[in-house]
Amino acid sequence: MKLFTSSALSTACLLLEAASVVASQALSKRSSPLPTDPTFISNVLTKVNAIRKQYAAANLTWDATLASAARVKANGCKLNHTGPYGENAYWWWYVPPTAVPNFTTKVVNAFDAWCSTTEINAYKAGDLYGGGHFTQTVWKSTKKIGCAFSTNRCTQNPNQEWWFYCDFSPPGNYAGYYAVSGNLCTRFPTELVLRRTPTTSASVSIVPHDSRSESEQLSLRGFRERLDGFAGLPRLVESAKLAIGITTHGRAFAKDILRIEITGPDRPHLTIVDLPGFIHSATRHQSSSDVELIRDVVRGYMQQPRSSASAGFWWMTTTRRDQVPQLDSPPAAHLAIEPGPSEASVSRILSQGAYSFPVRGVPGVYRYDGTQLASNSPCEDRFIHGRFLSPRGDGSQWMAWAVFDGHAGWQTADLLEKQLLPFVRYGLNQVKAAMDDGSAAVEAVQRAVTRGFESLDDSIIKTALDTSQIAEPLQDKVRRLTPGYAGSCALLSIYDPASSVLHVACTGDSGAVLGRKRPDGTWEAIALSVDQTGRNTDEVARLSREHPGEENIVKDGRVLGIVVSRAFGDGRWKWPLELQQDLRRRFHGPAPLTPKYDVCTPPYLTAEPVMTATKIDPGKPTFLIMATDGMWDRLSNHQAVELVGKWLESNGSDKGGTNPDSTREQFDFSQLRNVVNPRFVEGRTTIQDNNVAVHLVRNSLGGNHHELVAARLAFDAPFSRRLRDDITVQVVFFANNKDAA
Repeated sequence: MKLFTSSALSTACLLLEAASVVASQALSKRSSPLPTDPTFISNVLTKVNAIRKQYAAANLTWDATLASAARVKANGCKLNHTGPYGENAYWWWYVPPTAVPNFTTKVVNAFDAWCSTTEINAYKAGDLYGGGHFTQTVWKSTKKIGCAFSTNRCTQNPNQEWWFYCDFSPPGNYAGYYAVSGNLCTRFPTELVLRRTPTTSASVSIVPHDSRSESEQLSLRGFRERLDGFAGLPRLVESAKLAIGITTHGRAFAKDILRIEITGPDRPHLTIVDLPGFIHSATRHQSSSDVELIRDVVRGYMQQPRSSASAGFWWMTTTRRDQVPQLDSPPAAHLAIEPGPSEASVSRILSQGAYSFPVRGVPGVYRYDGTQLASNSPCEDRFIHGRFLSPRGDGSQWMAWAVFDGHAGWQTADLLEKQLLPFVRYGLNQVKAAMDDGSAAVEAVQRAVTRGFESLDDSIIKTALDTSQIAEPLQDKVRRLTPGYAGSCALLSIYDPASSVLHVACTGDSGAVLGRKRPDGTWEAIALSVDQTGRNTDEVARLSREHPGEENIVKDGRVLGIVVSRAFGDGRWKWPLELQQDLRRRFHGPAPLTPKYDVCTPPYLTAEPVMTATKIDPGKPTFLIMATDGMWDRLSNHQAVELVGKWLESNGSDKGGTNPDSTREQFDFSQLRNVVNPRFVEGRTTIQDNNVAVHLVRNSLGGNHHELVAARLAFDAPFSRRLRDDITVQVVFFANNKDAA
């Protein structure tokens, strides 16, 4: 990096300004229409409203503020979504790049692409992300639109492409809602269960119907997620739909029950049931068989004796009785403290966040298990798993799994859970032409994934500058800024069944390892990621190259105080110091790193992932382990692979109950390290869980040493953080035979 004097900078600026004027004059004949051009506005409204008319959605009106915002994004010359909702983007390029676009045609091309057969079919298949452009275009509650082209070609990019953005208000694409109705619809019975208990909790689970097969019931019972607030309910409803098998919006119902259970000392004992659909007749949204299914569900509830008296009971207990608590209890001889976890309680705690899915229709993937154990409150980890339409456009399915390890808050990880895969898929859909060309296909996928990672992080970081300049209520600005205040690692795995290639992208220090069975029956551990921290010599060398002359960037294995060298968010390591000070003053942002650390040439962290591509041999038993560092703090790659191998060899999916070899020696934490190893020890291995991810977590916390495991679980937040981090684990079994899983 060269340093210029003030005089030199002034001269350089004048030269750049002159060059800009010349370039502007040269390109003026190829400039795009202004967002205020009446003809351009008419072309947009004519096209979008013609599409919306097909879906009985009201016409949109033009909004100059939205158009101005779209112009800024388009001139950014990259995928630059500022939030999870309300924006569509389109780009293209010419060969040669100097060709003049027909902008009227390009408006039509953009909306045709957003509402293509592929997008519509993705929406019909229940893929909210794959059909996101279509659903936003026809979203019923949306009223306004503003669009803009980039002013000129993006000459700074290799392809010199043009960009077209549209912003919508109010935004759409909220998971669990219908595009053309805007209403939340569960498509299955929903029970809101209120219970009075000493502790407070909220969770969502599925109760499978008796007509389900044994394996289906086992899988559905594995669906259990914590509910942090009702704002997250639509996302959980969408996840429940996929788990239950409802894949076509408006044309399928199920008898399985979605149970929302809320407990606490001030809750009544009450169950409220919401039943799906309209039971009087068939419509275009439900068939006659759907109507009969709903009637059966209603009859089942009506036949329960407690249902007929529920309204009267609720009225009697809430209006005819004094609800004010009595505080006359005498002092107890001993403090009534709840005891620590028993063996049964340990299993229940470890399995509370577990899930397991058999996979059908994706060749090469047999099953996957997962679990999450929180230490922070709320948990700072997030994860995703599932299938999506192949970017090849052949109607097949790809699989994806990801874990996100948040730090300094959960907000960045929460945004990644919602938006990282859509950003990646957007890039994949742009390079599908290269998908059938061997090594070129691998490179194309890796470029698309990398671009998706970087584009999302750019949006997070740039949002801070945009937020400080827009007219919005303070509370809305604060919510926009928090994903930049906090940070998160990301580990994403994508499996392409057509090529049998597993792509792994790692930003941060979550880890992925492949277990593969050797001919002699032993298991080989193949690392698919490397921790990107201040202790990684390659990362230290990279930072030295990017910031020459700054000798104190990495000290004691930390990058200006933070462990990881790559991460999403973490604006204090990326924003200019002046912006940090402004955010601190106006929006109560975190304190800048100065004066403790010298911040000279940010950004110091990057979200660019390090990627690997691995060919999966379907003839060899193979599995993938992905986990946040909460597990890897106590397990090595080899140990984790060996644990899964032993679980398989003992027919782990058929195991259950308690472990007869549990160690019950007296123990306290003074014995850690000197007497009891805090990390995994092979001699403490135990195999007692049906879910292999739970099996890994149990053994990482102490295995058959019951008192060690139970003591670690006895601490709640914030004290638990001194003993264990949030832990999120996913294990994927490849190959189409039960030997692999």
